[in-house]
Amino acid sequence: MFSILYFFGSCEILSEKKTEQNRRYLDKEKALFEKNIYLASKSKDWEVARSFWQNSLSIAQQRGWVRESLTAYRGMGLHYQRKGAFLEAAYYFQKGLLLSEQVKDIRYQIETYVSLGTAYSVAGDFAKSIQSLDSAAVKAQNFDQKLHLTSINEIGNTYYSAGNFGKALEEYQRCIKLNNPIDSIQQCWFLINVAGAYRELKNPEKSMATYKELFRYGRYLTKEDSIVALSRLGQLYIQVGKVGVALRLGNLAKDLSAGNESYYSKSILYKTLAEANRSNHQWVKAYTYQGLFHQYRDSLLSQEQRQRLEAVKVGYENEKRRTELEHLGEEMKTQSQLNLLLWTGMTLFAIFSAVIMFFYFQLRKKRMQIEKQRNEISVLNSYLEKRVQQGTSDLQQANRELIRKNNDIGEALLKGQTIERQRVASELHDNLGGTLTAIQWYLDAMLFNDDDKAGLSENYGELQTMISRAYTEVRLLSHHMMPEVLQKDGLEVALEQLAIPINKSKRLNLVLEMAPVGVLLNSQQQFELYNIALELCTNILKHSHASEALLKLESTVHEVILTISDNGIGIGTEMQAKSMGHRNILARLKSIGGSLNIQSAPNKGTVISVTIPSTVALRESEAT
Repeated sequence: MFSILYFFGSCEILSEKKTEQNRRYLDKEKALFEKNIYLASKSKDWEVARSFWQNSLSIAQQRGWVRESLTAYRGMGLHYQRKGAFLEAAYYFQKGLLLSEQVKDIRYQIETYVSLGTAYSVAGDFAKSIQSLDSAAVKAQNFDQKLHLTSINEIGNTYYSAGNFGKALEEYQRCIKLNNPIDSIQQCWFLINVAGAYRELKNPEKSMATYKELFRYGRYLTKEDSIVALSRLGQLYIQVGKVGVALRLGNLAKDLSAGNESYYSKSILYKTLAEANRSNHQWVKAYTYQGLFHQYRDSLLSQEQRQRLEAVKVGYENEKRRTELEHLGEEMKTQSQLNLLLWTGMTLFAIFSAVIMFFYFQLRKKRMQIEKQRNEISVLNSYLEKRVQQGTSDLQQANRELIRKNNDIGEALLKGQTIERQRVASELHDNLGGTLTAIQWYLDAMLFNDDDKAGLSENYGELQTMISRAYTEVRLLSHHMMPEVLQKDGLEVALEQLAIPINKSKRLNLVLEMAPVGVLLNSQQQFELYNIALELCTNILKHSHASEALLKLESTVHEVILTISDNGIGIGTEMQAKSMGHRNILARLKSIGGSLNIQSAPNKGTVISVTIPSTVALRESEAT
């Protein structure tokens, strides 16, 4: 008896020691996790900080800590976002978003939707950016005022990036109105944005008054906020012609910069310095700062990264669906365990009835009840199996649809590349080939007539002129392939820039009537519509013999319409069918779901209408 008690006592002591060892190990793991978080937040070296964030995430994942994993995912996302790597930031926020929905962490969900909205805005997909930020604002409205105002402020920033400065100003002023009681730090952000919007709307008086109000909160400005405020104020002084003041403000902001600020503030700083030095005729400095501005601006999301960002979102949705199916499987497993437990009870009941015959009739009654329950459970199991089969079928159908869409995108991309290559080949042959051939002839003449000094000098002059012409043609060709003004300022400004050299040539008077439609189109639609307008204007100059032309851009809620008319000789049906430019236009419209209508009569001019669906119509089509 004593031996048995000693054995069980020893087992209990060993169990307590094991529990104590596990507790100490977990305490060490917790301490190591918190140490990595602390070092990551304090390190000024980006790569070192990233390593600490990654270590903390690995520890949390290995131990299965949900809250700690959310902290690490959020830290990694904010760390990449500060550098301007919005794709990587979106990846970590999306990973954490799935966990946050499981534990109902509303704050993390709001911060994730804000970060995704910022990423889509930088990528140029303003419609999806507004959609994500609206979701964040709705979730934060009755949860946290600071996050609610941050979401509205980011909506204003998206409209600002899209060039809709009036709408951006409304959102910023809404933030100021709702900031009650006043949060001084957020008030600084809102005033900086209001001043910038007034500057873009060509209202320097109100912009200057807003900056004066901003500097009342000067002690609440962070160093990075001060850099942005001084840089934007410098741009305002350039606008009103006070270049010297703008240069001093830009240099002051540069002195505040320690090198570890975000790419966004650096791009604004170097843009201000480049414009100020250019206005002050300091060309070398202007060139240097312009290069730094492009370096930090171009570090933001590209077209390829935008597609990868969309793939991250699709992956998140698939992962969420898979988790729901796993959860359903766990419920089925629990139900099976209940069934096993029920059968065990029935067996014990049967044994007990054999021992106590007195309760035979009561036991028979209970057996009938249990049989009924078993039939109900069988029906329930069949229902659950059908639910699982239906869910699996829906997931397979969604995967097939995704594969089909990817194939369609690949085919459209290949067709677009083929069209662009044909157009570039034609441009090179027509515009650059003749010039290069003439240059070769002049070089041959110089080799065979090297004694004729006067002739050599004249040939050198001709060669210099033709080389300059070749450079200009190459520059125009690259500009028309992907004009910088289209990426920077939008479709309307790009069309205005297209009309300037046409009107200067005196061959054609091109009149523009344009409504602001850029917000209704995504970047691919704007690019294709610009190239269609370029192709049509080129055809008018080459073939129509027209003296007047009208380019009209208008929109409805669901459509954007481009109309180009001229007073030329008109075009026939056969010419339309044989025209390479006509086929190029049809291929471009097919890639974005547009349509073409041509009305022409001999010597009575031509009217060409191009209609494409807006982003609103595309979203409604996807929803149905």
